[in-house]
Amino acid sequence: MSKLLNDGIHILNFTLLLALIGAFIMLLTPAEYVFMYFSGGMNDNILHGSDFLMPVTHHVASQAAIASFPTGIYTVLLVIGMLLSVVGAILTIISLRVILANIIERDYFASENVQSLKKMIKAQLWVIAGSLFTAMANQLTASWLYRINNGDFNDNWDSVYIGIMIIVIYGIIYTLYTRAVAMKTENDSII
Repeated sequence: MSKLLNDGIHILNFTLLLALIGAFIMLLTPAEYVFMYFSGGMNDNILHGSDFLMPVTHHVASQAAIASFPTGIYTVLLVIGMLLSVVGAILTIISLRVILANIIERDYFASENVQSLKKMIKAQLWVIAGSLFTAMANQLTASWLYRINNGDFNDNWDSVYIGIMIIVIYGIIYTLYTRAVAMKTENDSII
């Protein structure tokens, strides 16, 4: 392995470590929304917060719509979605770091990499489940209050489709890599 590639892998591994720390910090984000719900500031945050866009400027939510907005359901959906998505991201980052550690050790066909790829597929299922919950929450704000979430967790139904496509890509990589490891193992046993 060239020095440049080796240095790049070490930098990527360090970047993933920083991302992992950031993801653990992101686990605290739902607490903000729970606090807003119990303090009664959720509707005000949706209506006037910078994270929410109003797609049609001449359409304003009525006072009845604002008063009847299901903030409890919205908060629960958003918090569950956030937690599932962040857990999925954490599991993915951990799996990627295991694969990079094996690459650094020049153990390219480690069975541990196969397990890490399988864990990444499972982690993506967590992310898709989180996207479903946050998409439902964001559908509530769009349908009820005519506000589109443009913040950190702005998943919509397209996010679910993208998540499914990522699983398909991970599945293809997993299948090809599993076959490569099997061929390498068979080749090593013959020699």
